[in-house]
Amino acid sequence: MCVLICFQRRALLVYPKGNSTEKGKSLSIYLKMEDFETLPCGRTTYAEYMLRVKDQLFGKHIEKKGQFTTSA
Repeated sequence: MCVLICFQRRALLVYPKGNSTEKGKSLSIYLKMEDFETLPCGRTTYAEYMLRVKDQLFGKHIEKKGQFTTSA
């Protein structure tokens, strides 16, 4: 199962049970740029993000910050 969340030519693809060989043991999240192919050559895109996962059963919450840069 995949959940698609769209906003301003971007989309978050969320696989609640993971998207790997370890099905059910992970959470996979991807940021998809809908217009990546149309960006001018040499254009750099920068993304800064924070992910928070709340453990409703045991209270072991996780918070991770990160950044990503790519060029067309």
